[in-house]
Amino acid sequence: ILVPITQPKARLIVEFFEPRAKDSFVSWGFFNPAFEKIEYMEDYVAEDVALEILLLRDQQRAIRFVQSELGPLSNDTVEAERLRETLEASFKCGSHVATAEYLQLHEHTVRNRLHKAEELLGRSLLDRRIEIQVALRIRKLVVKRK
Repeated sequence: ILVPITQPKARLIVEFFEPRAKDSFVSWGFFNPAFEKIEYMEDYVAEDVALEILLLRDQQRAIRFVQSELGPLSNDTVEAERLRETLEASFKCGSHVATAEYLQLHEHTVRNRLHKAEELLGRSLLDRRIEIQVALRIRKLVVKRK
């Protein structure tokens, strides 16, 4: 801040902005929010990714979680990738018909892929739907980090 010294209250202004002055804005903490570098997320923003944030603090634990939830679907194969893509679309769209339309596939192809995914998981997709969705999202994040 440039304050011309020829002003009547110039000395007072200089004192307010002098960091070492006894009664300055700095000593009162007036500028603390500007000086502090604070990084945070609002709670309402973090709710959608809280589990991912928690799991990604320990990448090895995240990988174990993905492998335990997705089993063979966590592999880096063309078939596993195709099934993961179908699962994600199914969770997003909510029905075989909408998923088929979204992926531009026949409805029976989507149904067959979902049955294959259940077969590889060894359980119904509805049993641990949330865990599977989180594992799919985490897998994408972990793969990007490698």
